[in-house]
Amino acid sequence: MIDPLFKKLAFKNQAEVLVLGAPESFQLALKKLPEETQVISSLNQVNQIGYALVFVTQKAEIQVFAEACRDKIAGDTILWMCYPKGSSKKYSCDFNRDQGWEPMGEIGFEPVSMVAIDEDWSALRFRNVHFIKTLKRNPDHIMSKEGKARMQ
Repeated sequence: MIDPLFKKLAFKNQAEVLVLGAPESFQLALKKLPEETQVISSLNQVNQIGYALVFVTQKAEIQVFAEACRDKIAGDTILWMCYPKGSSKKYSCDFNRDQGWEPMGEIGFEPVSMVAIDEDWSALRFRNVHFIKTLKRNPDHIMSKEGKARMQ
C-alpha cells in the first residue's frame, strides 16, 4: 500500500525516484517507499527523469536545477518542486508559491497542483505544458512561451 504522502505526490510505484536537497526530516518519509523503488540523490546518476522531488530554498537553486534537468526530462515527468512554507519556523526562502519559478517556465513547465508535505514544506507540481490539457489560470501567470502561445 502506498504511503498517504506519496499518494498525494502522485507516486505510482516508479522504479526510480530522484530526490534532491531533501532535509533530514524527510528521510523517514523516503523509508516508506516500496523497497524496490530506488532513491537517487544526484542528477548525475540519471539519464532520464521520470519522477522527482526537488527541495529548494533559493531562486538560484531553481535556476541551476532547470538548466541541469532540461535534457533529462522526457515525456510526462512527475516533477515536484518542494519549498518552505511561509509559516515555517525552521526554513526560509527568497521566493513563494506565486513568484520565483520563472526558470521552470523557461524549460516549458507550468505549475499544475500543490500539496503540503509537512508543517515546514509544500510541494508544487510542474508539468510540461504539452501534457496540460487546459491551462486554467490568469494569463499573466503563465510562465512558458508554449503556455503563452496557447492562451492567445
